[in-house]
Amino acid sequence: MVVISVFMPQTKKILPVLIFLLSVFHGADGYAASLIRSIQFEGNEVTQEIFLRRTIFLSEGDVLDDARLAESLQTLMDTGLFKKVDYYVSSDISEAENTADSQVDLVIQVKEKHYLLVVPRLRVKDNETHVGIQLRWDNLFGFNHRLRYLVEDRGTTAGIDEQRNQFDYFFPNIRGSRYSLSFRLVD
Repeated sequence: MVVISVFMPQTKKILPVLIFLLSVFHGADGYAASLIRSIQFEGNEVTQEIFLRRTIFLSEGDVLDDARLAESLQTLMDTGLFKKVDYYVSSDISEAENTADSQVDLVIQVKEKHYLLVVPRLRVKDNETHVGIQLRWDNLFGFNHRLRYLVEDRGTTAGIDEQRNQFDYFFPNIRGSRYSLSFRLVD
C-alpha cells in the first residue's frame, strides 16, 4: 500500500512526459514530425472545402499530430453532415527514410448523408388529428445551413379550418465567426 502511494505521484509526473515523447517520435502512421504539405478532401459533393478547412484543426505547414488529427476528424463527425470520416497520409518517401523535415499529403475522406428529406407527419391527440408534411434540408449551399418548412392541417375547430405553417432557417458561423443566426416564421 505504501509503495503504491509513493509510486503514484511519480507516475503521474512521468506519464505525461512519456506520452509527449512518444507523440513526438511517432507521428501519424509512423511519419515522425512530418510537416503537412497539403490537405485534400475526397467525397464532398455538396459540402464546400472552405467549410471543411474551417472545421478542422490542421493546416498546411503544421506538424502532423495524432491528437489534433483525431480531434479534427471527430469535429467533422460532430457536424452531423457525414456518415463516415476517415483519412490517409501519402508521401514520396518511405517510413524508413523519414526525417524531421519530411513532408506528407493528408487526405481526409468523407461520406456525406442525404441532405434533403421530405417527412410525412401524423399526430393524433385527444380526438384531434393533425396531418402534415415537413421539408428538411441540411447542409444548404454546402455550409451547414439548415432549412425546415412544415405545413400542417390541424382540422376544424368551431367551423374554422386551422392550418399551421412554420419556416425555420439556421445560418451557423456567419462569415467564419463564432456567431450564428436563426429565424423562425410561424403562421
